[in-house]
Amino acid sequence: MAIWGHHGGVTLNPEGSVRLLSAILWELPALPRAACRDRPGLFDERRDGETREQQGERLKDAVAVCRRCPELAVCEGLPLPRGWHSVAVQAGQVLTASR
Repeated sequence: MAIWGHHGGVTLNPEGSVRLLSAILWELPALPRAACRDRPGLFDERRDGETREQQGERLKDAVAVCRRCPELAVCEGLPLPRGWHSVAVQAGQVLTASR
């Protein structure tokens, strides 16, 4: 039984979402030793209620995690993350949408 949801004026089918995410990630290497694998929230855009200063500190922590990562060289060659809006951390760098 499929459960449908409504988000931002678009009806979403979870099964279709899984297929879409699989297609997006299919091209990316697994990076099994990546230091970010279990910490996705550390690398995200600003959280609800988070000040710019708090975000800056969190992103500094994310950059430090990246720079110690055994997968850094592989990550440096990856394309920018799809769907990011303003700020992301990848390969030890803070990326902004203006970049």
